[in-house]
Amino acid sequence: MTSRQARKLRREEERKAKKAACKAILASEAPFPGEPQTQETVEFTPEFLAEARAMRERIEQRAAINRANSLHSTGPKTPTGKLASSRNSLKHGLASGTLIIPGEDPAAFESLLEALLADHQPATATEEILIQEMAQSYWLSQRALRLQNDCFTDHGVDEKRLSLFLRYHSTHQRAFHKALNTLLRLQEDRRKSVTKQPTGFVSHPQHPAEPPVASFRTPALAHPDPLTTSATNGSSNSAISSAVGTWNFSNHCESASRSIGGFSNPRRCTLS
Repeated sequence: MTSRQARKLRREEERKAKKAACKAILASEAPFPGEPQTQETVEFTPEFLAEARAMRERIEQRAAINRANSLHSTGPKTPTGKLASSRNSLKHGLASGTLIIPGEDPAAFESLLEALLADHQPATATEEILIQEMAQSYWLSQRALRLQNDCFTDHGVDEKRLSLFLRYHSTHQRAFHKALNTLLRLQEDRRKSVTKQPTGFVSHPQHPAEPPVASFRTPALAHPDPLTTSATNGSSNSAISSAVGTWNFSNHCESASRSIGGFSNPRRCTLS
């Protein structure tokens, strides 16, 4: 316990004792010892009133001194002084917004960042941000590793601080590998998009539709009369054979024109 804390406790006990004495005086109807027994009792003794006035004067003097001191010192005013005062409670800096703490070399961090940039060759702003995250995570993980070594002393092991630094070390290691995997995936996707070539299949123009070809059907023949069939049998058979031959030759010409990619009119193929 410091002297300031002891003085504070002593003054608090004195205030409590005086407050209890005042309550006891107000509660009791008997006069103070040594005073004459009269019907009219005094509420406060002169000694008590004198002590109260002296205490009030001391309080007013202390307040005046504090007000005068506040005019001379209002805390740091320059950016350097404010930065120094902001680090009064700095312990390890693993969770602070300041990356470089006293005792570390900023040039070492810059060289680490430049080495990572030269190694991965970022092509976009996103890749540069990921590389910066990698450098920061690696820097903080190495600091946590150094602080772990400081937990082992000749007097024993500080298990509480050691467990804290182990958690910070694991956290920054995971952040480093996460940023690295994301960077490699982005670069792989970018290379695939650049080296992607067409498949080689070229769509052919569609040919215009061919005009419909009228199909030839052999006219249906009525059942002839067996008595008159013999006279006209020869002429009817020759007409049917001629019509069927013309139809077959027309179909042959159409198939040939399709196979050679032409669009000839099958009607030009006629029998000689």
